[in-house]
Amino acid sequence: MYRNSKQIFKGITRALFARLRKKASTIGFPVAKPVGSAQKDGIRIDWNYDPQLETLEVQCSTPFWINSARVDEELRREIEATIRSYRAA
Repeated sequence: MYRNSKQIFKGITRALFARLRKKASTIGFPVAKPVGSAQKDGIRIDWNYDPQLETLEVQCSTPFWINSARVDEELRREIEATIRSYRAA
């Protein structure tokens, strides 16, 4: 497994984390707790949400045959899109 670097997102309120949890669950990565991991199709995502600091750390791991940089980029894009949508509302 190849582990990408941790991605850190700041300003993640409880409400925003709830929205991110819902989005992750709809694509097959159930997020039940603030700290944990989930795996689907060989891709593993680890997360650590700190509600007091309002930070979210995520890190993905992939087998060698999956383009880990692309998975990492798409993960960042989805999280950032959710953040923008939440803040625009």
